[in-house]
Amino acid sequence: LSSVLDHPLPMVLCWGPDLITFYNDTYRPLLGNKPEALGRPILEVWAEVRDLIAPQLEQALQGEAVRLDNAPFTLLRHGHPEQAFFNYTLSPVRDENATVLGVLNTAFETTEQVATERRRVSSQEDLRESEGRQAFLLQLSDALRAEPDADAIADRGLSMLFEHLQLDRCFIGFYRVADDRADL
Repeated sequence: LSSVLDHPLPMVLCWGPDLITFYNDTYRPLLGNKPEALGRPILEVWAEVRDLIAPQLEQALQGEAVRLDNAPFTLLRHGHPEQAFFNYTLSPVRDENATVLGVLNTAFETTEQVATERRRVSSQEDLRESEGRQAFLLQLSDALRAEPDADAIADRGLSMLFEHLQLDRCFIGFYRVADDRADL
């Protein structure tokens, strides 16, 4: 327990058959505004993700360490459900006879890093789409410039749009200003 309390990284020790929580000061911010968790069973503290973490805790209690990176959770930390991501480990804590008596959890919230990466990927996809549109518009402009009359321009433009947009069908409409009616 003293190793957990003195550790600079967020840690919680889940001890005994009920997995009672003991955590250090750097773990407390991960709890948000949850009620005091010290001395309460871990599955009670994180009841909203019980179904996800119970099997992992059981795995650690069986003597096998668990590690997850950017694991997604929907947590109730600030009075409402929020998406959060964590890198964390669950390690068995053994006595001098190698009997597992508890689980040590080290957790790092990665929500902001995951959100930043998603924004970066989305921006790159947006940029690629924009570049693709720009390239098509340049091709369209070059192709239409070479056509001799309005009907040829309409046919060529419609054909290129049809192919570029991968359409099943495509129509072109004309509006005559003189008699205020549309012909399709």
